[in-house]
Formats: sequence, structure tokens, C-alpha cells
Amino acid sequence: RHNIPNRITIIMPSQLSPDLIIRISLVRDNASIQELDPPIWRSFKVSSSVNLELLHDKIIAPVMGWERNYHTYYFQPASAAPKTSSLSNVVNGDKPSNTPKTENQPDMDVNAKLIDRDGHLECQIQGDEYRGGTASKRDSIHYVQTNTTASDVMHVGKIVNEDCIRKPEDATIGDLLKEVGDRCIYNYDLGDCWYHCLEVEKVISTEEANGEVLIMDGAMRCPMDDGDGSAAHQTQILDLLLKTRADPHDNETARKLAWNCFEKRSGLNVLGSFRPEEFDISERRMALATALGSRNSTRNMTKVFTNGKPFGMARIGQRHVVYKKEDDKFDHMGGYMTFHETFNVKPDPKDATLCYNCGSCHDLKSCSRCLSSFYCSRDCQKAHWGAGHQKQCKKEKRAHDKYCKEMETNSPDPNRFDHDGGFLPIKKYIPGKLRFQVGDFVECIVGEDVYGTGRIVKLNYRAPSWTPDHPSAPYQIKMDRESADRLGVPFQSALIYSDWDDDLKIRRLPEKKVSRKKGRGKRAK
Repeated sequence: RHNIPNRITIIMPSQLSPDLIIRISLVRDNASIQELDPPIWRSFKVSSSVNLELLHDKIIAPVMGWERNYHTYYFQPASAAPKTSSLSNVVNGDKPSNTPKTENQPDMDVNAKLIDRDGHLECQIQGDEYRGGTASKRDSIHYVQTNTTASDVMHVGKIVNEDCIRKPEDATIGDLLKEVGDRCIYNYDLGDCWYHCLEVEKVISTEEANGEVLIMDGAMRCPMDDGDGSAAHQTQILDLLLKTRADPHDNETARKLAWNCFEKRSGLNVLGSFRPEEFDISERRMALATALGSRNSTRNMTKVFTNGKPFGMARIGQRHVVYKKEDDKFDHMGGYMTFHETFNVKPDPKDATLCYNCGSCHDLKSCSRCLSSFYCSRDCQKAHWGAGHQKQCKKEKRAHDKYCKEMETNSPDPNRFDHDGGFLPIKKYIPGKLRFQVGDFVECIVGEDVYGTGRIVKLNYRAPSWTPDHPSAPYQIKMDRESADRLGVPFQSALIYSDWDDDLKIRRLPEKKVSRKKGRGKRAK
């Protein structure tokens, strides 16, 4: 019989702070802060005391759908200066002036930098860096994660002056966002630049706050990791999507959109069909629960793709894992890519973790048995025990004891490298979640740039000649007479199947309009 540990060890007392309901949406750039169209957004609740590193790793990544421990990021306070402010006020650090601008007075550039007399960027901010002085002073500060092996960290110097960099773990989201309407920029992957805008929708007072992290709502699918950034996603995917919405009969645009989406099938956060309009809140909530119930991501070795010799940088209290990810673009190399990642086995730092059940950062206590899972209350401990910690507690205890031994001897585990993480396949379809039904009118690709139309006649089709280990096809389609004649196939035997449930391979079409000829004779009275 497994019993919940009857005591919990206090390690991180803290006072409650206001909760924030934040809308996060992808934007085209960090200057205009213009949302992508249609908007890709989420609404979530979080404590204002959560630091920016934890917000990135354990909350934004699963809420949006990004990969954890892959790319670096920065947070940047967004400008809120009035348009009537003058450039001289910005440089001098005075409050914005409401006086009319003179003939020789230039319009204010809200993204203007503070320049010293030698022409260098000035970032020696005194006092409140987030809200005091001018918008330009706030915009000059970047909270960048530079202590990482992520490949995109090389771009930091091109984006922000070194003097303007602050550590994200030393600031909280409440430092940047305090009131309804406050905004900040979050840029994920400094190579591709996925710009997000975080805006406060509601502030929940300390009396009513509980610190729990919740996903409230959202829309649209998260883009593919390594997908060229916000601006490219707008032109390659969303603009085409808007055209197909406006004209469902525009097959040329629909095919181009389908091809661009199909190219994203092997993305690490996709691994299957990429459907831009798809949003499953239950899936995002599950991802959030998984992230909250796990260790913080490491930064000494993020995900690294290579088909070369395996390597690792695991340190004391860490484990190096090797995965194989299916990718048909590398058929000449076995049809997969290898990637390496290091995970923390040691417990999270006492001052940098969240409740493993609800995500609160207040009054955290460790499980007295494993000393590795943290909870803000007895109720959360009970809930997480039933959700899976019951099976993991003893395993976590052994891992903790092993870590303590490593620390005592100052000797890392010699077997910490090259653990097998398994094979990650591309899911061509999900049998229980097929998009179409028998009788639907569809277009199928039957060759290179060759398409035919017909109707679905069977789901989860299996040909008689297929071996038991051959996967079923999601759809069997009977081609219509027009397509059969055009392809030179007898109409009676014009049956094909689709091995993907993807718009490139099979796409539902608007029903054909049937024209009825009026009779020539007069209707009998």
C-alpha cells in the first residue's frame, strides 16, 4: 500500500502577490506589435511573482506549443509612450510633454535609443527600470538568457547592447506587467525571431489570488519550431489561409497552402500534419501539467541535432539522452535525425521552482520522501500523488540519494551518457480522429502536380495483399467519372487510397452544384 508522505518540508516561504490574466499573441515584429492575422493567441493566469526564466520554460512553452530546452529568448518591456511626446523629452529622461510640437521639433520615435555624447547606446538606468522615466528607457532593457548552449544565443550581440542585458531569473513578470493594458515583448528563438506580445487583461488582487497557473482560452496552432519566424509564417501560411477562407474554390491557393503546411511535418513540435487552424485546449493543458510536474530545463546542453558521433555534456545530477526523430527528408541517412538532450535528475533550486500540481510559486514545500517534488499546499500534494507521483516517488527518492552521493564524492555518475530516448515517429494520421467521413467529396493527389476528385468510400482501409504489420490507410476514395477519364482509368476500378490525413494528400471540397433542367411540357392541372 502506498501512503502519501505525512509531512512536508518547508523550503521556500513567500507572500502571496497578485495574479495576472495575460493574453499572449504572436506579432509581426517587436516595433509595430501588430498581431498576426488571423491571430495566434492564448489567455492564461499566472502569479505576478513568477520569474521570467520559469515563465518561459514551464508556462509559455507548453501553453503556446513550443519545445522546451531548445532555443533561448528575451523579454523586453513594450513602449507605451504618447505619440505627442518629443524626442528631446526622451533623451533628457523627462516626462512626456503635452505641449504642441514646434515647426522644427521632430516626431518622436518610440523605438529611439538613448545615445550618449560619444554616440554610444546609453543603458545606465537608475531607479525603476520598468516603469520610470520614458518608454525608450524601458525598451532598452532586455532580459536575455545568455547562460545556455542554444545555437541561437550567437545572435544576442546583434539584437541588444551588452550593457542592456539583464538576467531573466532575476526579474518577475510582475516587474514588467503591473496594470491592465501593460505590455511586454517575448522573443523566442533569436535566430528565427518568433515575436510575442504579452498584455495584461485582468489583475486579480492579493486577497483573491491563489497563484495557480491556468490556460483560459486560445486560437490557432503554434507554428513549427525552426519555422523562419513570425513574418515568414504570416506570408507562407496565414495569408494563404485567409485567401482560401475568402474563396473556397481557389484550388491553386489551397494547394500551395497545403504544400507549405506539409513541409512542416517533421518539426519537433509537429511530427505529423500541420493544421494552422487547429487548437486543442485539453492538449495544451496536458502539456502544461507535464511541464509543471517536471524538473526545470537544463541550459548547459539544450536539444542538439546531429547524425554524427554521440556526445554529451551531462554534469553531476544530470542525464544525457539520445533520441531518433523520423524525418523522410533524410531517407539517404536512414530516414531519421538524431538529437541529444540533457535532463536534470537533481531537484530544482530552492528559490526557482513552481508547484508540481498547480504552478504556484508561493509557500512551496518539498515532498518529505523524495525531496524532489514541490507543492504549495496539502491539497496539491494529494492531487499530484493521485495523478502520478505515487508511482514516481520511490524512483525520485533513489535519484535524489544518488545525486547526494555524487555531490559528496564530487564525482558524476559514469553511466550518465547515451541513455536511449526511443524513436519519435511522424504520425500520418490518428485512427480515432479522422477529419472526414464516408461520402465526403474530396480532392486527392495522384501524382506530381496531378489531382483527382471523388468520394470517400471506406475509413481505415486495408488492402487484401497487405501484411499484418502494414499500417492501415485512413481513407479509400472512389474517383468520379471525370477524373477517371482524365487519368485514363476505367471508372469501375478507379479506387485509390490516401496514406495521410493531410490536406496535401486529401482535401475536402465544396459540394458540386447539381443543375436541373426544367421540363419543356406544361404542368398538368
